[in-house]
Amino acid sequence: MRLPIPEPLRRRVWVKALYYVADDWRQGRRFSRGVRSTTSGTILKGKDVQESVGYIETEFLDYLKYGGVGLEELGGKRILVVGPGDNLGVGTLFVSHGASQVVCVDKFEPERIRTHLSKVYLALRERLDTKSRERFDTSFLGDLRGNWEYNPERLAYLTGAGLEDCGERFPPGHFDLVFSRAVFEHLYDPDRAFLAMDRLLVPGGKMAHKIDLRDHEVFSAGGNHPMTFLIFPRWLWRRMTAQSGRPNRRMYLYYVRKIRELGYDGTLYITHIFGREGDILPHPPSLREGVDYDESHLRLVREIRGRLDREFSDYSEEELLVSGVFLSARKPTRSVATTSSKSLS
Repeated sequence: MRLPIPEPLRRRVWVKALYYVADDWRQGRRFSRGVRSTTSGTILKGKDVQESVGYIETEFLDYLKYGGVGLEELGGKRILVVGPGDNLGVGTLFVSHGASQVVCVDKFEPERIRTHLSKVYLALRERLDTKSRERFDTSFLGDLRGNWEYNPERLAYLTGAGLEDCGERFPPGHFDLVFSRAVFEHLYDPDRAFLAMDRLLVPGGKMAHKIDLRDHEVFSAGGNHPMTFLIFPRWLWRRMTAQSGRPNRRMYLYYVRKIRELGYDGTLYITHIFGREGDILPHPPSLREGVDYDESHLRLVREIRGRLDREFSDYSEEELLVSGVFLSARKPTRSVATTSSKSLS
């Protein structure tokens, strides 16, 4: 549990920065004692059964749509889902539609209410056809109306290791598909995570990751400019975030460059921009002036651009506007040296 920030200090940027440095140290001490439970990732908390089902189905369909994966492609596939949160609902849907095994990994252990999960899983099952229900049932051992566990042969759940550490836990080329939602912005070492995924994916394998590039209310909640978190030097931001899972501040161009570096064929669909409420739907592969943003959004960037850390000095105004992406990429079927990569949009 984190200590609250007194209300009078919420708008004082440097006071809050010192608070986050201290809190990050405290979180590091807690984790060093083996405490891994967290309230972060409690996706279904506060949602009723139908809302929970709707959220899970939307997440599943988003992976297919923006990952460029057809339902017919799932048959026999091995799938890695990173950071599933407090439920494995998406994993059950992959199994229901023919995946041979889904492995869900999470560094921490989000709190979960098993009675609510049982109701959600049963409601998901009711929405499937007969054959899909039969496959759905293989995800579990026991009775969802009583005692049950996940069946590791079909739906494995591994905690205590992040994506960065998964590269050596499975053989090379073990997975056909890798998915995550609201995970990459929290990774301490996303470079290692990309290398791990590259090792784990089969040639031609696909990945799709929804990534929130905002500050998760670290500073914006106090009424500060929504891009305030970008003013700090990298070393200080790490001191505020490395142990606590706050955003790692890898922004739009980082992901563009990383996918090109790997030689993947990919697209970054834009889900949010600073200064605009809600998702941009459908997510466009590039921003359209007058449609997705206007002069007021650019003024928001100009207000703070002169204060931003030099890490972001080569970003254009439009690139700085991007506060959320859906990364979709496909591993080359041959080595990078012999495969020409398509530029990201």
